[in-house]
Amino acid sequence: MKPMKPSFLQAMMLIMLSVGLISHVLIIPALLAAAKRDAWISVLVSAGPFLLFVLMLAYVSRHLQHQTLHEWFTDRLGRPVGLLLKITNSLFFLSVIYFTLHDTTTWAKTNYLQDTPVIATSIALMAACGYTAYKGMRAMAFTAGLLLPLVVLLGFYVSIVNMQYKDYSRLLPLLENGWPPILKGSLYSLAGLFELLFIWYIQPHLKSRI
Repeated sequence: MKPMKPSFLQAMMLIMLSVGLISHVLIIPALLAAAKRDAWISVLVSAGPFLLFVLMLAYVSRHLQHQTLHEWFTDRLGRPVGLLLKITNSLFFLSVIYFTLHDTTTWAKTNYLQDTPVIATSIALMAACGYTAYKGMRAMAFTAGLLLPLVVLLGFYVSIVNMQYKDYSRLLPLLENGWPPILKGSLYSLAGLFELLFIWYIQPHLKSRI
């Protein structure tokens, strides 16, 4: 009996955790550094390109059906192109793994694990991720379904308890440094979109089409 494949909802929870880590933990500091008090305008500016990107994702996903990108390119453009894509994908995902691990362990050490060696945190994270990946997509999706509600609740908790310290008058004046910092900040905001490409890679492992 084949194991049950995860649902679309479980897959979206997995994507939300991934995008949340990149956009919330790693991109926001760079966004604030680039656009300063107008960083929120950068997010609004990125809404248009974001919509176009999502439409492109939906269009490609519809044509992929339950094929992987490697299979789709191999069938239409030949094995050499498929092999090149496979190598490129491998290098891309290895770079994502490295930078995510590096930034996550650095962030953890800076915030709450000052006395813990980075190597210990790295090994623990790699072991947990490796075991979950070994168990398959269903295990990853199930884990995301357990973690995401907790992450969301903690996020709202932090937001609410810090409400007393928020001073929205600091958002003014608008466009103090013109549009260039805002446009630069929108590039950081859009950087989180690349995480949504993972939809193409997990789609063949789902029980229903996206």
